[in-house]
Amino acid sequence: MHMNTFCALHHVLFSPEGNLAAMGDAALNRVGKQRQVAMTVPVFSGVCRAVSESDLIALVPAQLARKVAKTFELKVFEPPMHIEPALIIGIWHKRSDNAPMAAWMRSQVFELMKALDLDS
Repeated sequence: MHMNTFCALHHVLFSPEGNLAAMGDAALNRVGKQRQVAMTVPVFSGVCRAVSESDLIALVPAQLARKVAKTFELKVFEPPMHIEPALIIGIWHKRSDNAPMAAWMRSQVFELMKALDLDS
């Protein structure tokens, strides 16, 4: 998609906090551009649904876009600018560091998250 087309269209933005800017906007700012955010949605599934039922577009993680494109009848395009991959981290209170159930749960989550690692 051409940069000017991308910026002229109205966007749905994933933002649990209701912010009007995110990583995509920072990437656009680096190339001197900005987009038009028409609405924010607190969950990615809501972003995909909003796009499927309107003339809006959205930036979503590539893995999610590929997974839901058929279900939501979406066309998937590469964004016209480079966006750094999101850093996903795990944090927990030190008192649960050695708790067997908490350690097991973390290991399960980290194993599932490996599929999202773009470096592998």
